[in-house]
Amino acid sequence: MGMHASRSLAPLFLSILASPFFALACGDVVTVEGGGDAATPADARADGDAPDATPGTDADVPDGPIITFPPCVSGTIADEAKWCCDANSDPNCGVSNGGDACAIDCQRVCSALTGPSIDAFSCYRSADGDGGTTIQYLCGACGVGRIPEGLAACAEGETVGERLAFQAYYEAASVFAFQDLAATLRTAVGTGAAECAGLAARAERAAGEETVHSASMAALATRYGVVAPRPERPRVSRREMIELARENAVEGCVRETYGALVAAHQARFATRADLRLAFAAIAADEASHASLSWDLHAYFCSVLGPSVAAELDAAREAAFEAFATDAANRTESFTDRVLGIPRGRRAVALVAALRQSLAA
Repeated sequence: MGMHASRSLAPLFLSILASPFFALACGDVVTVEGGGDAATPADARADGDAPDATPGTDADVPDGPIITFPPCVSGTIADEAKWCCDANSDPNCGVSNGGDACAIDCQRVCSALTGPSIDAFSCYRSADGDGGTTIQYLCGACGVGRIPEGLAACAEGETVGERLAFQAYYEAASVFAFQDLAATLRTAVGTGAAECAGLAARAERAAGEETVHSASMAALATRYGVVAPRPERPRVSRREMIELARENAVEGCVRETYGALVAAHQARFATRADLRLAFAAIAADEASHASLSWDLHAYFCSVLGPSVAAELDAAREAAFEAFATDAANRTESFTDRVLGIPRGRRAVALVAALRQSLAA
């Protein structure tokens, strides 16, 4: 899978949402004459003033209870043999490792650190600065933009207000991630330093935009009755370029790119006008951040050499596979429907359409 540097992703996302591929895969996304679409509930085209975060007052409540999912938990642990895949591991063990010497049993890591009920998202190795390696793990519902290493988890919540506060928390955390990325890129010297400076400037701009996004989501969460928590900046150690490259392949080219597509989906399919307007304001910036991730990927591949580039591509593809598996196992809840968050077959179709479009 490849993507040309500086390719604009916003038009690509809009074309995915309007594509026959997505419509046929979902079976319920069709354009109708007179505007709107058949998948958007009637109240999505009405500008009601009063926020409604409870399922009892909405005619579009799906059958069954509200489904909630665990937060995304990330961090670093020592790289030990006990985390390797073995005969007791799931047959798919190692899907998120991208060519590591020993395939990591990511589910074993996540079960040990966060409990058996939380599914693994991704695990990969990073250099520790002392000639050794550590394992970076991502466990739970990890489709929420660029997450800095070592960030404390935030509970996702059940109501619309709680979910908006959850998003505000991770938008604020993305500020740290982009600031740290920019600071590391600024230290580059020699060949490629000028290109690094340009990428660093874009990362700094992204940090400023994420600050605005966080404030917007926090204000909206307050309107729905919830005060958004503020993240604490994780301790940051000096990052080697290859570490940034591995992180960017998963965090940027997969998580952040898919998250930007989800924001565009929310801008179209959230059932309330105030939510659609807020997500529309965010979607274009998030598409720009995703484009930055792919430009970073192209830069890292060019300076780190073919063997590392192959490793990065493998890690990225493994993360896409993990996303597809995760999407297939998630059931849509009432809160998802209100917020326009794709679940189930709709999410599977989005991941597939995104991969196909990026490969074109």
